[in-house]
Amino acid sequence: MADVKGGLPTKRIGTYQDHEVLMGKITLGSSEVTPTNGVLGGAGTSGVPVECTSDDHNFFEFYLKSNPSANKSGNGLFIEMEATRDLALYNRTIYTTVSVPAGKHPRNPHAIKALLKIAATGYVQGTGTALLGDVELPNEVMNAACGSIYAGQLQMVVGGDTCDIGDTRHAILMMKVTGGTITGQSQIKNVFDIESLAIGNMAAQLMLSNGDVTGGGAAPDGTLKGFQVRVNGEQYWIALYKIT
Repeated sequence: MADVKGGLPTKRIGTYQDHEVLMGKITLGSSEVTPTNGVLGGAGTSGVPVECTSDDHNFFEFYLKSNPSANKSGNGLFIEMEATRDLALYNRTIYTTVSVPAGKHPRNPHAIKALLKIAATGYVQGTGTALLGDVELPNEVMNAACGSIYAGQLQMVVGGDTCDIGDTRHAILMMKVTGGTITGQSQIKNVFDIESLAIGNMAAQLMLSNGDVTGGGAAPDGTLKGFQVRVNGEQYWIALYKIT
């Protein structure tokens, strides 16, 4: 069970079942003290986290059913935060961390799990995604000091020069199809799809690398060599060439 103390109700309180309850701040946890940075609510601290040892538990669990009118939307969790301070280091609406303590070896830790689940006889209209990232830009010439903008960014943060994670397969991005048989998996025709209505020819820079290939065409370690494919058990590189 979760280590939560306090006067918790043991059954539903009928007085509040059809009414909203306004609370200034919610605090749960063994210490009954809100974390220092918890403005609206919180539980435990980094040194004394709220712990649950029950199998297959969820710290927050909601089962929702969205049923809006046609051409309207529904959101399970909606958060909007204004970033109003110039030169603030980070503004992140959602920040999640899975921490692996020293000497521990969890299996398949994920900081975020996004799932789009389609049942039999069901289908999506338009486009369905497990993860969607949008960037909305104003219809104007932006300031020259504007930094780089990406709809998505993935990065590996290396601890230092002595970091060594072995020869196991590692990558900044891994894409795969699982489940079923080769017959079913073959329905996925593309590993990735690059689309742009404004692109008029194949010479447009739809893919870009800042790796510099020198030495008579040989790509040094750490640069983008090309695409690797497996043919009859052998690995081959599809080289990258300059498009003019």
